[in-house]
Amino acid sequence: MQSLPFSIPVLSILLASSLVASLDAEEEPYVYEDFGRCHLVGACRRTSIVNGTWEDSGIAYKLERLCLERAQTFFRWCGNEGCEAVEAVYLPTARRRRYPEGCEIQGTRTLQQDQQQDMRKDDDEVDRHLASVPSKNADSNPFKAFEALQDETMLQVAEKKVLLVRINPFTGFANRLFAIASSMILCLVLGDRGLLVDWPVDTTPRKHPNRELSFMGALHDLLDVPHILDFNVVVTKHDGAKFHQDVKFWHSFHDDDENFLSLLRTEEDLNQHFRSRVIQVFSSYGYFYSHLILDNPHLRAPLERMMGRECCFYPVLQYLMKPSKIVAFRLWRMNRRMPSHANFTGVHLRTFLMNEETRLTALRCALNLSEGKEDGRISIFSDAEKGIQEANRFFEGLHGDRNVSVHVSSAHGRSSFDEVVEGVASLFHLAQSVRMVGTTNSTFLILAAMLSCKDPTGTVRLHHVQNGNCIAVECKLPPAPVRCVEVGEQLCTPK
Repeated sequence: MQSLPFSIPVLSILLASSLVASLDAEEEPYVYEDFGRCHLVGACRRTSIVNGTWEDSGIAYKLERLCLERAQTFFRWCGNEGCEAVEAVYLPTARRRRYPEGCEIQGTRTLQQDQQQDMRKDDDEVDRHLASVPSKNADSNPFKAFEALQDETMLQVAEKKVLLVRINPFTGFANRLFAIASSMILCLVLGDRGLLVDWPVDTTPRKHPNRELSFMGALHDLLDVPHILDFNVVVTKHDGAKFHQDVKFWHSFHDDDENFLSLLRTEEDLNQHFRSRVIQVFSSYGYFYSHLILDNPHLRAPLERMMGRECCFYPVLQYLMKPSKIVAFRLWRMNRRMPSHANFTGVHLRTFLMNEETRLTALRCALNLSEGKEDGRISIFSDAEKGIQEANRFFEGLHGDRNVSVHVSSAHGRSSFDEVVEGVASLFHLAQSVRMVGTTNSTFLILAAMLSCKDPTGTVRLHHVQNGNCIAVECKLPPAPVRCVEVGEQLCTPK
């Protein structure tokens, strides 16, 4: 087997073990922040593993020139012919080069398309379900001016002022939504620029720095957000080259950079500090910088005029969190397992953040919260199969002695498009619960809690599992980090 024409770092695309073992080039040291800077797009005759979009080597992350040269190098290594083009994109500058020039990128059929085709037989039933879901984009919504500006931006993206948020490809779904919501709030405050979202999409699972495998589908395959503009789609279709012609004048920030955050504490006109046509914000971890805006009376004022005096993160989140058709179908199937309008306790077992003892504590906590109540139902979700197996063993061991009804979901995982769809549907289902149990260190649980928020001040109540206890806490959202306080006695859950 011939080696690839570059050295693949540990955090690059996940290749088959036999392929990885054959690499004859020694890997260079790398810095985590360098990853995700150089992407290649196209097909490869030699191996299907790298069809679609993939990350290039650690060498190419370091310089724009090296990244752009990879298009020709990889075209030749793949044995492509004619117009079977490969395009290299250097994300920090958004510069790109295609080889051969003048050729179109030939797309391949995606798993997302296969999933959507499989759903056609259920379309009528799904449509009836969606018709019952209140629209987040109705005429009565407070974001009509934002939507109008987004429509103008889509048609004149090369001339309009925009805030471009670039999301780290290793970031999970919840953190990505935090980044988009924060950026949307900043756009609402500025009032003069559209919002573009660079949402990286995976074609194969990637290995996260914490050793988990993760996969992410396209934004519009997961959420129905027609006015949130996908940077890669809009800029490619509308004056892509012209959009980047003034790139050297763009202002770029990281969302956890103190220089950027200090601007959000200002009492001056924020537009004076954001004058360039494109403001580029790199979101490293989905940092919730919008809490500084909501805590700043000067910047909060235009939001109050738009959403009311008691505005909080909730209206923006509700606007963004409308499920796509395929997610809505999965959610409908989950809801069918519950009696109509059933109240239930939702449990999220985040296996990476919770050890086995903590997960069992969460299950005992849910049991104590639900037992003997008319709404004594429990719905359990986990991001890994071992969490589901533990839940099944736990409740099977009760031998029917407890007066509760338990539904244990299949593990939603994070390593394929199908698992991601199941996970997003699980998040919507968890948000319907009347009590939530888990760890406040999980952004998945926090996002579900925010989605369920009915308090105009953005305060939600959770049951946080810690040190063998289940603690009732109230959390002020949005979190940066989560601001939670204990509000009652610890609910002890002895074995």
